[in-house]
Amino acid sequence: MAAAFQVFREEEDIGKRLKTSKKRIFWRFGFMSEPEQKHEVILVHSLMSGKKNAFLNGTKVHSSQSMKPSFTFQFRVKDSMLTLGASESEPYFLRVDGVSFRDLQYYSPESSSQSSL
Repeated sequence: MAAAFQVFREEEDIGKRLKTSKKRIFWRFGFMSEPEQKHEVILVHSLMSGKKNAFLNGTKVHSSQSMKPSFTFQFRVKDSMLTLGASESEPYFLRVDGVSFRDLQYYSPESSSQSSL
């Protein structure tokens, strides 16, 4: 279990006919032990069919279909457990070893070089 940091998060509507009918949520993060290596998680969620597909670094790691508004599933990267899901209180979340993505330290090469001056 390594300390993680956030790089980027984006959410966009990608439905073909009705843009808001499908969501794509993208997270990029890394680990302090290897700050140059970034990982990407993408969730594609169809609100019309309930289909959910999750990708880690371009490889599908989860696929399901359910109309339930709340869901979670887990998968591993390195020695860390990732939890991806949605709930009433937190629409679309990613947790790294139990820590919410939004609570992870923000890291960029510029900020690390400035802090070492």
